[in-house]
Amino acid sequence: MADNYQKIQKARDAIDLERLDQSLSLLKSIEPVDNQEAAQIDQLIGEIYLQVGKPSKALEFFEQAITSIMEDGEAMAGLAEALFGVGKITQAKRYAQSALRDNDDLVRAHIVLTKIEASTGNTYQAKQRIEKLFKQKARNEDVAIAYADFLYDQGDDKKAFNLLSDFTRKNINGAKALDHFGRLLWLAGYERKAVKAREQAGKLYEKQGNQYRAENILNWVLEHKNTARRKAKPFQDNKQNSNFSLARHFEPIQIPFGYRPAGQGSGFIVNEGRYVVTNHHVVEGAERLVVRNGTGEVRNATVIRFSHKNKNDLAVLELDKPYDANYAIRLEEMGDPTPGRTSIVMGYPLAFMLGKHMPSVTEGSVSAVIGAFNQQSKFQTTAKVNKGNSGGPIFDLQGNLIGVVVMKWFAIPTGNKNEKQIERIEDVNEGIKISRVFDLMGWNGGEPIDVSDQETMSVEELYQEMLPKVVYVQRLARR
Repeated sequence: MADNYQKIQKARDAIDLERLDQSLSLLKSIEPVDNQEAAQIDQLIGEIYLQVGKPSKALEFFEQAITSIMEDGEAMAGLAEALFGVGKITQAKRYAQSALRDNDDLVRAHIVLTKIEASTGNTYQAKQRIEKLFKQKARNEDVAIAYADFLYDQGDDKKAFNLLSDFTRKNINGAKALDHFGRLLWLAGYERKAVKAREQAGKLYEKQGNQYRAENILNWVLEHKNTARRKAKPFQDNKQNSNFSLARHFEPIQIPFGYRPAGQGSGFIVNEGRYVVTNHHVVEGAERLVVRNGTGEVRNATVIRFSHKNKNDLAVLELDKPYDANYAIRLEEMGDPTPGRTSIVMGYPLAFMLGKHMPSVTEGSVSAVIGAFNQQSKFQTTAKVNKGNSGGPIFDLQGNLIGVVVMKWFAIPTGNKNEKQIERIEDVNEGIKISRVFDLMGWNGGEPIDVSDQETMSVEELYQEMLPKVVYVQRLARR
């Protein structure tokens, strides 16, 4: 029906302008005349739920759309994004690949695959994909943002800034990219530049007729314009209207009045969901602690037990409200590492800059079962570790927890005391043996696990299983 076609087009236009309530009401008023129309309606409703941060709800509608029209690339790409949003990595990858088989030009599917590859440690593949996509689609706003996020994630903030600055200069109507540029500047501590960029973005949205987005941005600008500093310490933007594409649906970490972010790290859930284990140096000096797991659930925490940094550098946090017991790593799934075993580091590196809500992984192997300077409580791994990984878990590919990330070595002293020489080293990262957590908690066990009869998982399968069990730890201090 022509009337239905016009309503669907109006709904699309309303989504573009973020008039989501209006669009949803319009779509729900349509009586579809065939499967094609029903699929279009379900797909658009799925898009709305993605925009408001409800990927699990979006899943229902994308799945219905695909049931109605089996081989639709756009619907499969939307479903892949929703699956990624709830941490179902393997399924998300499958649908994104299916979408590209239907149409290799689908930007959205490529972006989802880039995020999956980057999150599961396949950074080389992610880099190849996003660079190729940017060369082909240099004027595409979503591609530019995805590429900048990837660069920022890898610690190349200067290149990310240059990319978005260059893109917004060449594409003067790119309000979304300009706003994203401002957000990255703010997270990196360039407050005045951030306010200026976001103010320009807000005015551009206003000019384009997107009053909802313009009002949100310009209100933020008014709030921060007079207090913005030229260069401040990086911190996480926890405003509820944050527009980061990875995980807007996640429960925000609310920073109480009078407090500021003072540090961050990673951790993991134990003891039937009641406790979190992390490093002592991650929580030392905290006046308040907040944790959020990989599926976005936030808890307040207090330190109940710790060992000092010069010993094992461990801390145990008690949560104000337990997580689901299924999120806890069980004692029988923990055991010390053995030489040569694959090691998977999982945590939140660089989260202080990215505002990241989902963990990432790096893969390596156990290179030695003692730490530097013959420390028996530690072991060495070649898996890459960055700032923010501290306190996070180290798994093997059978899903056993073998250690806790503690530090990355950049150099070691050599020669005698008078020479004071240092030697630079690479790929030497240390973990605390998991048996030291057993000692701290008074548990029995922690010996190496015989994995000969255990099934080996792929990195993607491990990531998906451990996603709700790994937490981001935010330390707060008084202003």
